[in-house]
Amino acid sequence: MTRLWTNLARATASGFALVLGLAAFAGQADAQIVQNGNFGTTGTTGTLTNGQTVASTWTYVAGNGAGCLIVSDNLSGCGISFVSNPGYSPTLTNFIAIDTNGSGTAGTVQETIGALTAGTRYTLSFYIGEAAETGQSNALVTWTVTLGGTVLTTVSTSTAGWRTTPVAVTFTATAGQSNGLLQFAASTTSGLPPIALLDGVSIPEPASMGLFGIGGIALAALRRRRRPIAA
Repeated sequence: MTRLWTNLARATASGFALVLGLAAFAGQADAQIVQNGNFGTTGTTGTLTNGQTVASTWTYVAGNGAGCLIVSDNLSGCGISFVSNPGYSPTLTNFIAIDTNGSGTAGTVQETIGALTAGTRYTLSFYIGEAAETGQSNALVTWTVTLGGTVLTTVSTSTAGWRTTPVAVTFTATAGQSNGLLQFAASTTSGLPPIALLDGVSIPEPASMGLFGIGGIALAALRRRRRPIAA
């Protein structure tokens, strides 16, 4: 009888550990290193000025083009003259629009991100799109993405509207990238001023994988404890 109660206690403890592991995972799965990546916490539609704070944590650095924060798909109040409304972004939230103005860096949005663990792999994802300015046609626009001064990716589009799948870039963090400056710089080499669109910037915490491991270990222990007990 004593052995029976001991095994039941161990099984209960294993089950409790599994529940804790899964609960911890549920709480951490959406933890973000990037803040306000949908540009949606504050702000109203309008042209951005150099050094302006965007959505509480981002900063706009002016280049040779004009930048706007678009609330949903409302273009009113923006200094960029769209030839057509690009519509809602894939995240259905606010987005950044920068008129690339034909040459050089048109404008940059940037944020100092949270702490990264050197040697750990992370995935940065974001949505891009393009629209044409009145009197112009669609042309190649480019986003150059840097973190802590290191280029993570350069991605271009020449198709009107939003890409429906996000750009995803996996990188191994260095010490210099922890609490570093994440920058998205818009540009074109086409000679035309198409409009670069950005939304849905995300770097999830990788801790969720470790929590999956905790849950798996607890589940395996629970299964072992549930084997029939010899009389």
